[in-house]
Amino acid sequence: MKRYRTSTHTIFTLLILTFVLGACLPTKPSREDIIGLWVEHRISDENPTPCGSFEFFEDGRFEAKHIPREYFIPAGYDAPEQIDAQGSWELDTSSNDPFAVHRIKLLFSPTEWLPSSFERVLYIALGRDLLYAGVDESVLFKKGEKCDY
Repeated sequence: MKRYRTSTHTIFTLLILTFVLGACLPTKPSREDIIGLWVEHRISDENPTPCGSFEFFEDGRFEAKHIPREYFIPAGYDAPEQIDAQGSWELDTSSNDPFAVHRIKLLFSPTEWLPSSFERVLYIALGRDLLYAGVDESVLFKKGEKCDY
C-alpha cells in the first residue's frame, strides 16, 4: 500500500512541476502585445534630444516620432538626426522556438528626404516589455510610457 501512495505522490509531483515549468516558458508575442505607444527608454537624462516613440495601430500602420536616424535610415540619405516617419508594420513570429527573438517588420513610407519606401526591423525582447533596434540594443522602447516632447 505504501508503494502505491509513493507512486501516486511522485506522479502528482511531476504533474505539478510540468505545469509550473510550462507556465514559465515564454510565449510568442501577439499583435495585441504590440499595439499601442512605445517610448524610448533611457537610463539617464543626459541626452538633450526629445525621446523617440513608435505608435503601432491595429490596422497595421505605425507613426514614429523623434527616432534616431542611424538605426532606421539607410546610409547615404540626408535625413535629420531624429526623424518623424510613418508606414506599415507586421509582426514576425515565424519561429516556433519560444526563446527565439521575434521581430516587428517596419515598412517606412517615402518622405521628402527619402524618395522610396524601405524596410527595417525592431526586435522584441524575450519578456515582451521592450523593443530594441540594432544588435547592440542601444535604442530601447518601452510600452505605455509618456514622452516629454
